[in-house]
Amino acid sequence: MGFFSKLRRSEQDGLKTLPGPGGIPVLGASPQLGKYANVWDGFSALNHKYGDLVGVQIGSRYCLVVRSAEYIREILVTKANQFSNRPDFARFHAIFRWNRDLSVALCDWSSKQKTRRDILYPPLHPKGGSCMQMKLCSAVEQQFGLLLDKLKDSNGVPGSPRDSLLRATGNIFYEAICSTTFDWSDPEFGKVADLYNEVFFELFQGYAIDFMPWLKPLYASRLQGLFQLAATVARFTAVMIEEHKRTYESYEDSPRDLLDILLLHLRNNKKDTSKDAIDHIDVDVIIDDLVGGFPVVTNMMMWGLTMIANEPDVQEKLFEEYQSVVGNGVPDMANRTELIYSEAVMYEVLRIVCSPIIPHVANEDTEIQGYRVPKDTMVMFNTCDLNFNPNHWDEPENFKPERFIQDGKILKPDFFLPFGTGKRSCMGDGFVRHIVYPGFSAIFGNFRVSLAPGTDPVDFLQARGKVLMDKEPQLVFESRN
Repeated sequence: MGFFSKLRRSEQDGLKTLPGPGGIPVLGASPQLGKYANVWDGFSALNHKYGDLVGVQIGSRYCLVVRSAEYIREILVTKANQFSNRPDFARFHAIFRWNRDLSVALCDWSSKQKTRRDILYPPLHPKGGSCMQMKLCSAVEQQFGLLLDKLKDSNGVPGSPRDSLLRATGNIFYEAICSTTFDWSDPEFGKVADLYNEVFFELFQGYAIDFMPWLKPLYASRLQGLFQLAATVARFTAVMIEEHKRTYESYEDSPRDLLDILLLHLRNNKKDTSKDAIDHIDVDVIIDDLVGGFPVVTNMMMWGLTMIANEPDVQEKLFEEYQSVVGNGVPDMANRTELIYSEAVMYEVLRIVCSPIIPHVANEDTEIQGYRVPKDTMVMFNTCDLNFNPNHWDEPENFKPERFIQDGKILKPDFFLPFGTGKRSCMGDGFVRHIVYPGFSAIFGNFRVSLAPGTDPVDFLQARGKVLMDKEPQLVFESRN
């Protein structure tokens, strides 16, 4: 049965058809959405007109745009088994050796994916006092110490700290995952950090072929270039993986890092020859995939630094907390739990940026609130509206970290979903928490940060859901010492 036949069958099933706009042949509602500079503004307009659940045809893909926290949770948690797949985008395949099911985040759900998550979740969310947490916190202290020195050397000259942040966060990820760090001046490390950042930018730009696959021939060169970028990164990582293969068994009782954990799993399950078993190719791609999270962390910190550069009161509160809790240097494992205001700042940045939850895809015919949702429907989550809803947030257009603090403790409302939720929630949120707000504390504890001439303050409403900045901000770091 064809896709549109399934939609027409709704009334026979006693289910309603999702409300939404009409469209034109081949393009669907693409021309309507194309009127908006930020596509999420287009989705918000649809939600405002049709409600919290909107069905819309974009090119060849039928999409469900969801705005309500209640309905988002229904899809991600209550009906997670019906909405557990990912979009079949060509660029996802290009990044992961022409097979997106090798990816941790962009694959469809399978028993292999469950195995991967079961292995990876504990080391990516290290508990207090564990070896993995000590390793991660030590890397944060070391690399952000170098970052502070680099910022001090800038002598107040305007510039972008992105390159320095990429090297700091890149080394943090490499150390936690592969027990390897590089000198910031190492040209190969610098090249790979830049390549990872380029892949990140490509990943979040979006291609017309995402919704119009017939355009693929026009994107062949760009997709091949993306594949080559990923292949270059893989060759760099392969050296570390081969070294670990020679030595990992010596650390059976106390694995050095996540790579040791994966290799030990392979050895202990070598008799498993099923199609769902983890193999060496999976390990190679998992490491490349997870290390590739560091440009995401860098980008989030860039948004935060640029926002807070125009918030002097927030800077002073960060400085006061730093002086009271840390005093000097970089927050360590012992005092990071006392950085309540810094953690709230991190969540406020996440609220404003509204980094989109990766779309889900219905892996079977199902329904939401009495509306029919056919198999292969792509689900997009409008957290932009959710994170700026005045019914949920006091003065949502203003930067107010205090909204996440109650009785001296962090309180995240259940309608705030910065990392998604359910069995396909973001696997990197543990690293984000360990890196970002201690980083903010260290930076604003040692510097006053301001916008350089020509750099405009962040327009919070325009920034929603963008991920990528329209223009690289130039910042000035004035030492407080």
